[in-house]
Amino acid sequence: MINRMEDVAKMFGLNLGEAFRIADDENNNYSKYYRFSKKYGVETSWDNINWEGFNEKLLQLLMLGKVKIKKLPWKPAVYDEYYYPIPSDRDLWESRLWIGDSYDNIRFSRGLVCKTKEEAIDMAKKMLAVVKDGKNNG
Repeated sequence: MINRMEDVAKMFGLNLGEAFRIADDENNNYSKYYRFSKKYGVETSWDNINWEGFNEKLLQLLMLGKVKIKKLPWKPAVYDEYYYPIPSDRDLWESRLWIGDSYDNIRFSRGLVCKTKEEAIDMAKKMLAVVKDGKNNG
């Protein structure tokens, strides 16, 4: 038999193993993390670190549209390269390997961690436009 969980994940706009949260329309309960996996179909975690198999009922609820997926922001894995905007630099960006230190986490919490150099440059340009607009109007 062919395992189709990768196709299921893509159908919901996710990659196999990509963590997400769900909420039903009534409660908006986002307490647990979930992910699609080839081994268990759907896995769950309280901390996004320790994963276990989950009741397949969730897959049915997703397919019927009774619960919604809430995608999480991209976060680099340890030693992955990421990019961030530097509006005061000529190149408008810088890169760094994610090690999970305070600098990485501050950038992440402020929404400054980008997958690509182009995303970082675009973000820096938007920052500069806000500053320029503020000076013209202030």
